[in-house]
Amino acid sequence: MFNCKKGRLAVLILASSVTLTACGDYGGTVRMTTTVQETETNQPAPAGPDENHNAGNTGDTINSSHASSRQAGEAEGNSPIVSLPEKDVYLYPAAENTALLQIRDKEQELDWMYSNPRMVMPVLQMHDYDRDGAEELAAVLHVASGTGLAIDELHIVEFADVPGEADKPFIDHLFQEEDYLAQLRNVLQFETFDRDDELFGRITVDGEPYEVSLKTFADTFGEKNIQEQIGFGAIVYFRAEGEELSLSAAVGLIIDGVAEPQYFGEVEAAVQYSSGAFKLSKLRFLPNDLQ
Repeated sequence: MFNCKKGRLAVLILASSVTLTACGDYGGTVRMTTTVQETETNQPAPAGPDENHNAGNTGDTINSSHASSRQAGEAEGNSPIVSLPEKDVYLYPAAENTALLQIRDKEQELDWMYSNPRMVMPVLQMHDYDRDGAEELAAVLHVASGTGLAIDELHIVEFADVPGEADKPFIDHLFQEEDYLAQLRNVLQFETFDRDDELFGRITVDGEPYEVSLKTFADTFGEKNIQEQIGFGAIVYFRAEGEELSLSAAVGLIIDGVAEPQYFGEVEAAVQYSSGAFKLSKLRFLPNDLQ
């Protein structure tokens, strides 16, 4: 069972003899020194939402000083999904797969998915992320979930001195899926090698090599079945904490005869934002504890 953002299409991706159930479009296989494959999988996510998401911003601490700014949303009988009351920011449910964002005395309906089977609430944070002297709103939405599928979206909303129409006072910038996957693809390489009769993997992230033992996988699936490929793109989390934005993407081995990547770690990166564009920086690899 998959839960996908409006506009996504459930497809099947065929990689060699492996059939993968997909939600979205992840571009298949990319050739580098070895192969890096962006995949959708049937393997459960290695960590639950509590370990990968900030707590949702609730409206429990709303006080009377914000009553006037909440009047529009409450007039329709809605309570905020999440809020930043100290910043006068409220997110209300609207039509299906949309939400009403209210910042101070302005509001705009946005194509944001805020509900999901895993009950991961949206996260709102406000900071001057581009260092231009004006704050922006960061929103992390959990937009795709299912067996082996967990994908967040990162939005940056410009709202200060933005030219626009009365019903569209904000500019919503999305860190597009194809954008961050392409950035990851450009900095990831992978190869396997033997050392003292034990299989190892060497993943290079932005020029920095990391070595991990693949003995557990070799013993389980057979060394000859482990390809010099890694899969990523099915499990992607964003975090917004204070002034910091970050991404975490699980990476796994592609193994002949196994329908899903076998995860052995994740790539973490800081997210920089400027003038509507996003860039990954400070990338590093963190191995899973396979012992």
